[in-house]
Amino acid sequence: MNQEKIGKFIRELRLSKNMTQEELANEIGVTNKAVGNWENGRRLPDYSIVKELCKELDISVNELFNGKREKNNDGLLSALEYENKEKKKYKFKNILIVLISMLIISFNVLFVYFISNFNKVKVYSFYGSNDMFTYSGTFVRSNIKNIYFSGKLIKQLNSSDYEIKRMVLKCDDKVIVGASGELIGTFYEDDGYSEIFSPKVLNNLDKWYIEITYKIGNETKTDTIKLSSELIMKNNKIVPLKAMGIVENPDEKEENPNEDIIMQKFNERVDFLINHGYTETTSESRKELNELSPRTITREFRKVLKDNSFIEIEVERGSAMFWYQGVDYDVHGNLISRYLTFISREVGTDKKLYYIYNARDDLGRCHSKSCPDNFIREARSFFEVYKKEFDGIYYFSDGEHSIYNEDGTIR
Repeated sequence: MNQEKIGKFIRELRLSKNMTQEELANEIGVTNKAVGNWENGRRLPDYSIVKELCKELDISVNELFNGKREKNNDGLLSALEYENKEKKKYKFKNILIVLISMLIISFNVLFVYFISNFNKVKVYSFYGSNDMFTYSGTFVRSNIKNIYFSGKLIKQLNSSDYEIKRMVLKCDDKVIVGASGELIGTFYEDDGYSEIFSPKVLNNLDKWYIEITYKIGNETKTDTIKLSSELIMKNNKIVPLKAMGIVENPDEKEENPNEDIIMQKFNERVDFLINHGYTETTSESRKELNELSPRTITREFRKVLKDNSFIEIEVERGSAMFWYQGVDYDVHGNLISRYLTFISREVGTDKKLYYIYNARDDLGRCHSKSCPDNFIREARSFFEVYKKEFDGIYYFSDGEHSIYNEDGTIR
């Protein structure tokens, strides 16, 4: 199909009828510029006005596309073929436009989502102690919800010697959350609502403290414990690392584990502790919460050692926290992340040694004015003992955690 030949043919026919480009354009409903493009061979007439153009010039469609008058139209492009070809061309163009538009929209949505969520989730561990109590908690800060998990309160004296009347978590003088008795449970709020977690609270994590009111005999006292915060996780990786946790087998993953199997494993861990000298110390308030919310079930156990030091462990579905109170120091640890926090038992806040040991990476961090040169070696020795204590239910390796039987077989 010769566009230049067709253009000259259209021009000849128009002139033979003594018509200007503008007059021809008006007759068939186009612009004189379009007519000029045809006659100069730059473009072909659109299929939607071909029949009207041929009628105005007194020619057939085949004659138009052949560029001359013909007696025999065999082998020439039919109007139907031309129309179908033009329709396919426009259909392909429209599909291409739609696909490109969808790709642009998808990219923009993903980009906005990435910018809105990258590095917006941070998990902090809180810990503090004095001569009477040791307390821990976990705070999750995100752009969706802010959540505080009130952790374990360890009493340094026999629990029958005194009664907890009230616990309040504060930032400066602002009350964050509080409870009559021990502070237990999960407290959350949509980000930006600011009734519990105001901007002042969120921006001053180093000023959080726990206020504990308790009764000894006929005397009521209130202790204030400064909480130290440690950032233990944040979503600042484009490609997330493999999740840490307890799985049935490192080579097998279950996207939707059976609830009965989860509870079976939970009960097996409980049975292991009971069979190895641990006594359950779950409070009545905690038992009530377990009945109301089985999916967040938590049971607490205690074991007294020969030197009157003791170990306490809090078992949850898929995780466990433990506390060790010795003669010289206390240790607070996480069986999953393998972070250990050491607090010396010297009297006086300024004299206390406080350091954290990351057993997974064999790293230590001092949080006191000074720490002994060998504190990492001491922490490493303690970790070896602690591995033996819990190796029956939590197997420690360089990769994923698995649940092992005492004979070494995977459950």
